[in-house]
Amino acid sequence: MAICGTGEFAELVYLGLKELSINEIDIFDIPTDGESRLLGMPVLETSTLRLQEYDRVVVAMLGPLAEEFKHELEQETTQGKVVIFFATGNSTVNL
Repeated sequence: MAICGTGEFAELVYLGLKELSINEIDIFDIPTDGESRLLGMPVLETSTLRLQEYDRVVVAMLGPLAEEFKHELEQETTQGKVVIFFATGNSTVNL
């Protein structure tokens, strides 16, 4: 799993995935200084995110930033891998 975002919502998503016994989780954000951490996990630059390496990518950002990131992901073939919460417009959540 990959989580995109580092705010409080991303923390909740991370803890929820851990509660479900999902242990292989990478965290991404735009931009990162290379030393950022979320709950002890290193935060990777979103430019290094490769969708094909993950079963699901959870966009754990709220508001306009989530929409901007969603637009970037739509440029790639997502094949139902991207989960976006509280998206506006005609967005869907693919589980």
